[in-house]
Amino acid sequence: MSASRPGFSGTRGPDAYLSSPFAGRVLRLLAEVIGAPAGRAAAEARVMARRLTSATSAPVLLHGEEDTVWTVLETAAELGLDARIGIEDSLTLPNGAPAEGNAPLVTAARQILRRGRGRLAP
Repeated sequence: MSASRPGFSGTRGPDAYLSSPFAGRVLRLLAEVIGAPAGRAAAEARVMARRLTSATSAPVLLHGEEDTVWTVLETAAELGLDARIGIEDSLTLPNGAPAEGNAPLVTAARQILRRGRGRLAP
């Protein structure tokens, strides 16, 4: 049986996935930047994305949470990768204002992704 969407976090995650029996058998990869300092989130996202996109043809979805969510989403837009957003990821908009639900978060994410080549994953 093949996995449909494995996820991992940290810069060691891609190598663990690529050496696993699931490598090459998935529909999409979820690369999460969680627990990294906000100032290093973009760099960590780039390292994971570069390692994955150079070794597999599966689409990569970059995902951050809380302090890293908008930086990671901007990195996904820059790299032309999928991203996701919701109140389970962040309660604030890019300007720090509280989000009044998912709709404002999705609107803000779409604006960021339109500036780049990324897309919001379903």
